Amino acid sequence: MWSFNKKSEAIKNFDKEAGDIPNKQYRKIGVQSIETNLIVGSVGRAHELNEKFFYKGRKVDDRHKRIEADFVSGKPMQPIQVLKLQCDEHDAQYFVMDGHHRVAIAKQHGLTSINAEVTEVFWS
Repeated sequence: MWSFNKKSEAIKNFDKEAGDIPNKQYRKIGVQSIETNLIVGSVGRAHELNEKFFYKGRKVDDRHKRIEADFVSGKPMQPIQVLKLQCDEHDAQYFVMDGHHRVAIAKQHGLTSINAEVTEVFWS
């Protein structure tokens, strides 16, 4: 079975983690509730984000404030979109394709899970 790159980066980069996986394939699983602590990285934006999924060197922007206000007022968040890498049956990691602001807000407010449209990455 494939082993993940275990470097201690704050936010993992999907391409660094999975770039050399041979015969990579993708399978849409659908919307699921996933644990926020298993969201460890980004597809394409890891270099822009800190360990809490906030953008480095930027003030909180209007979009973030709007999404947070909606969350605090009780409006449901749209599912984020993630790629799922699974090293073995017990070791999954999720990488955000869309929804970085929502992940930052979920982590900031201590949510233990978030709805996500999951696409699994697998290899043969």
